[in-house]
Amino acid sequence: MPELNFSDVYVQRVAFVAPVGVAGFKLALVVGLVLVLAILAIVFAVIAFKFVDNLLEGIEAGLDEPITKPAEDSDPDPEPEPGDGPRPLPLDPRWQKEACDELLISWPIELPNPYDVFGGPVGPIRIKSSERDLYGLGPRGSAQRRLNNRINEAREAMLPPPEACFSNSDPIEYYDAHHIHPLFLAGVDSDENLCAVETRRHHQGHDRLQHQPEWLDYYVQCGEESDDLYQHESLNTYVIVDER
Repeated sequence: MPELNFSDVYVQRVAFVAPVGVAGFKLALVVGLVLVLAILAIVFAVIAFKFVDNLLEGIEAGLDEPITKPAEDSDPDPEPEPGDGPRPLPLDPRWQKEACDELLISWPIELPNPYDVFGGPVGPIRIKSSERDLYGLGPRGSAQRRLNNRINEAREAMLPPPEACFSNSDPIEYYDAHHIHPLFLAGVDSDENLCAVETRRHHQGHDRLQHQPEWLDYYVQCGEESDDLYQHESLNTYVIVDER
């Protein structure tokens, strides 16, 4: 009978158990990860269920609320809030008549104010081009052409424009002969009613004089539907109440 060597048996048992232990550890690790993922999935499912449940309850509560009719105002004509309604009419000493007898206008700062040039109100009146001869005003004519020629000659000579509307005139700029009392407001084409104004200012000023949006509500109350003075009725009389 061969002699039994206990050391050989021990080595063989260890060699057999070692691979079995590593495999078991890997299996336990996989099972643990699966359990963790399952728990996380259950938690997320519970949260999502509660969120959807709360959302549905809110929608149902909103649908169940009765639709009530707004309470009727006991005062059918409430007082307007401050700032509502048309612009209040300014108390200007040059405006003494009823509100619509003389329509109010603002004068553009790009153009000389005829009140300042002629020393008082000049009574702007809306006159259309086709009516100028009828009222003895005549067309745009020789006086404006003469001043335009003098303006061009001065510019070629690098001199300030003649009859400048404003004192700070730059000889390099282009200038136009401007009617201080505009023709469409019953001004006349005369030397006394002309001055040289920078072309850019001339165009801007005429556009802002023609359109008076800040007075539109007031014009509508007086029967004019536009802030464009060109669209107003003939023989409308205006009064200049401020500059802008």
